[in-house]
Amino acid sequence: MAEYREVSRPNCEGGTAVFNYAVCQPHWLDIAWNDTAKKFSDLMAGYPGSWQRASNSNYLNTTTGEPLGYVMKNHRILHTAATTTEKRYDGWLISDQLYNASMDPGTGDFYTSVALDRCWLGLNVGPLLVIGGAKTNLATQINEPPYTGLYPTSATRNGEPILRVGFGWCPNFNLIVHVFCRAGGCSLYDLQNFFMEFPGISAALAFNGGSSAGMIDKEIGSTVIGYNTRLMKTAFVIVEKDPIPAGFPA
Repeated sequence: MAEYREVSRPNCEGGTAVFNYAVCQPHWLDIAWNDTAKKFSDLMAGYPGSWQRASNSNYLNTTTGEPLGYVMKNHRILHTAATTTEKRYDGWLISDQLYNASMDPGTGDFYTSVALDRCWLGLNVGPLLVIGGAKTNLATQINEPPYTGLYPTSATRNGEPILRVGFGWCPNFNLIVHVFCRAGGCSLYDLQNFFMEFPGISAALAFNGGSSAGMIDKEIGSTVIGYNTRLMKTAFVIVEKDPIPAGFPA
């Protein structure tokens, strides 16, 4: 049985968004990192170990590939937020006790909410789509840092679909949900609505989207679905997928 699922949903522009998702327990997550920015496929080709699924993650400088916001792994800061705007991006972390936390720093600094000595993985991403099992006010979330260039109410741009990536946390199942809109395009509101279909969803955040969005799922194939043109230093990695529970979107 496939350990990923594709479902179609109407998007905000009257088209059809195709969402591809998979799930895993938190301890199967990792962050790929390289000091030199590379295309997504090359970054994952150098990943030291086996893995099953990966996507882009942080917002980035589209010229240099430098991440925007913090990247943390194994109690170390791999990349710090350089500007006030970046520090205010929303965030997510897993502690050594596999406790998942999503954070809305508002006008503060994401790092001040992180106990680095207990931080196994951490990313400064966003905006928050779901918190406490309820939809966030996306207009407020987007304006707090502020985020720019998200086209939050659009599913297409210049006639091309806007691909988006995000992940959520379903604590009743102890599962991370990784979602990639691979075709048709979706708005941030469409992505938010889709996450609300997952039973017991507690939190969900968006990653970088648009022309930076790409995913590889080895069960589907070894090539990038989406875009593979921009340079990046970091990626979101699922080492092992878990079976999709009954009652999840179909």
